[in-house]
Amino acid sequence: MKPRTLLHSFAFALITLGLIGCSGSKNTASLSTMDTSMTIDGEPAEWDLESTRLLMDDRFHIYASKNPAGDVLYVYINVASPFLQEAVKRSGLTLYLSSDKENPEARGVTYPSGTFNLLRDNPGFYDDFLRDKEWLSKRENIDDLQASESRIYQTTTLKEKYDKKSTQDAANVPLSMIQSEGTVIGLDTVQTGLSLEWMIPLDRTAPFQVESDELVMGIAIEPPMFVFRSEEDITQPSSRVGQGYGSGYGYGGYGQGRYGRRPQRRAPTDQGHAIRRSLGETEVWFTLK
Repeated sequence: MKPRTLLHSFAFALITLGLIGCSGSKNTASLSTMDTSMTIDGEPAEWDLESTRLLMDDRFHIYASKNPAGDVLYVYINVASPFLQEAVKRSGLTLYLSSDKENPEARGVTYPSGTFNLLRDNPGFYDDFLRDKEWLSKRENIDDLQASESRIYQTTTLKEKYDKKSTQDAANVPLSMIQSEGTVIGLDTVQTGLSLEWMIPLDRTAPFQVESDELVMGIAIEPPMFVFRSEEDITQPSSRVGQGYGSGYGYGGYGQGRYGRRPQRRAPTDQGHAIRRSLGETEVWFTLK
């Protein structure tokens, strides 16, 4: 059977997303504390689900609390929608945490990384993926994405935005690098479908570099922005999401691209935005006190 084109593959998803909806509003929550020994395994066994609930809808069930000393943040996320569970496998699930209300996307960690993000390791290949309308109609590309799915659980995608107006840089690093800094992520895909449990030190360590203070937290699924060759505007040299390594997170950084250059800006189109929504684009934001 001939593989479907990109637009045909996600036509049904676009209809489904209209039922799911998305939200960019910020909800304010005063965090409770949990005085218990936490096992970071992606399961909610130790959680007081009533006092720690931030959100429960058809997309996500999200809970958060601090330890009694207030220097560790715990976050539990269940991806409730089967459609979004598949979207996470493709585009990953990003947790943003910032003390800067003007730049809430200052630092984020995407885990699982998602098969689309794994393509960033080869910038030229990733560029073709974003620009070639027929890329996902080629059986060899689909097979490669499916074969790489197991790697999304060993890889995180770090995201950084220097200020509100700047473009976002991104780079893949091993999960072990994140956890070596003290942030621990537990994953469960058996008991709950897809759930993540985070333990984040609030002592300015990487990757988030925040303290125990009022924080802005976002949970997002962020598919790539496709700009096909027939539609692109590449007249202005600038940057879109970075693909290589420069200076960020204390890991050697990724600001200027692996080969010392930034790709050119390609203006988003209505079709690009529509495809992004069809791939599960959604976000929720909270102010944590």
